[in-house]
Amino acid sequence: MTVLDPHSHLLALAPALVALVGVAMLAAGIALRRTLPARSLPGDAGPSPEQTPCGVDGGGSRTSGRQPAALAAVAGLADVLERSRRLGAAEERVAGELAGAEGWVIERYVLVGTQRIPFVAVGPGGLFALCATDGAWTLYDLDVLSLLGEQLRERLPGYRGRVVAAVCLAFDDAEPRAWYGGAEHGGRGGWVLGVAQLRSWLDGWDPERELAADDVSRIACEAGPHWRRRSTPRLPASKNAG
Repeated sequence: MTVLDPHSHLLALAPALVALVGVAMLAAGIALRRTLPARSLPGDAGPSPEQTPCGVDGGGSRTSGRQPAALAAVAGLADVLERSRRLGAAEERVAGELAGAEGWVIERYVLVGTQRIPFVAVGPGGLFALCATDGAWTLYDLDVLSLLGEQLRERLPGYRGRVVAAVCLAFDDAEPRAWYGGAEHGGRGGWVLGVAQLRSWLDGWDPERELAADDVSRIACEAGPHWRRRSTPRLPASKNAG
């Protein structure tokens, strides 16, 4: 008697089915790999360009990430910005040193015509026009500050007292020293000193008799700011010709 196994035909087809399933899984794996972003292998050394400041890799060379650089060079503009950032840091350092100076009016970014004085100090010792620097300075700086200080003195009728120009080295402890130019600068000049000496130097001047404490208080009070309400600008009633 012959007994037939109802699943015997499936057993005969098993090797073919296994091969077919294997091919399908391999194709699916290749398609999935193409759709996923590339990842670093466990053995890769160093962070990716996106994880490093300014796109600098572990070897110190500059990279542009995934997008190629469109500009041939950026160093020119970067140098200007870097200089501005250093100067800003210098001014913040000097501002911190001048903060809380008793008996003085300390004003930043004072506009005189089309030029600005980084710091103006008015107090017992007189009127001071100051600027901060990260280290570099010239006699031209003192010349300009001196001229602007004279223009401020003209705004105080009757005051013929002391007007001093000074350059403060924001990251230096240099002792105060006076510098004056020759004929090309009209003999004008001023002082150069380190930030650590600034407060004591400022307070070390003899009291200026023509500028009393009450005068300094009046300057601080009248300087405001006073916001005056202005009418809303409107279009003219008649049309423009032409």
